[in-house]
Amino acid sequence: MNNSKNKLLSHTLLLLGLIVPVQQVLSAESDFVKEGDAAYKPGNSIYDRWDKFYKIEQSQPIEAEKILLELGQLTPQDIKVWKSLTYLQIRLNKHNEAIQSVRKAEQLAPEDDQLKLQEAYLLNQQKRNKEALVIFKNLSTSSDAEIAAKSQQAVQNLSGSSVPSTFKDVYFAPSYESRYDDFIFPLKMRYGKNLDGGRAQVYGFVNLNRDTKSKGGVRPEIIDENAVTIGLGANYQPWQSIPIRAYLEVGGSYDLIDRNRDKFRESVVGGVTGYQEWYANPAIEQRTIWNDYFTDLYGNVASYSREDGKT
Repeated sequence: MNNSKNKLLSHTLLLLGLIVPVQQVLSAESDFVKEGDAAYKPGNSIYDRWDKFYKIEQSQPIEAEKILLELGQLTPQDIKVWKSLTYLQIRLNKHNEAIQSVRKAEQLAPEDDQLKLQEAYLLNQQKRNKEALVIFKNLSTSSDAEIAAKSQQAVQNLSGSSVPSTFKDVYFAPSYESRYDDFIFPLKMRYGKNLDGGRAQVYGFVNLNRDTKSKGGVRPEIIDENAVTIGLGANYQPWQSIPIRAYLEVGGSYDLIDRNRDKFRESVVGGVTGYQEWYANPAIEQRTIWNDYFTDLYGNVASYSREDGKT
């Protein structure tokens, strides 16, 4: 008998547990009124909250936010709540909260590209550019011409500057080596063409290496190359996310000091080099690690035919 009573009591409690949430849902739904509805008038809890919100929005934005959060609990299907909350939180510089609010608005209006654009801008402001870039790319084909144009510009900005068809650069890094009491003057100039968005390059080049200590003659003392080299080169970056390039340079070199050999020699230089330029700003998709720090790394492995050796 006791077991039967316990079972009956358990079933009764279970039914009560189910009934209470249903009543709460029905109550919330019955309160979901909006402008134009007959029930939307003074005395209605939703009307009164919106009325208070409009009165204090400008003067008391923190309190106004609390009212919108209450409305979000009472009428979560009202997109007006989440839109208003998004703009208010932007004013309050609560950008992470604004992102959550605009996403709730998007759930209610998944076809609204304006809301998606707002989210992308908010993500961009929070330096969450990888997430923003995905949205901007999707919106670049929006049926709204203005949104598409803005998104295309944002994609270009976040993807880094466009690579020009041609390039020219000069490298000059004079230095003093105290262990040799020597000044070294390396100079390299290149002019060439970018291929495949800069992933591959072909170019002409002039190299000049000179130092103040090296001397030729019967017993030459060589510290730097002390030569001029002119030729053609090419390089290729196999992986866009890793700053490593394989390169080959072919030309002729001329010794600037007497090294007891023919001054003119062929020059074939090939190798692999890896580097990250100072202050470089690569595309979002090409960034890997250490984005928030100043770093630079350089490495080079090459073979020089004119020296019959490797460095």
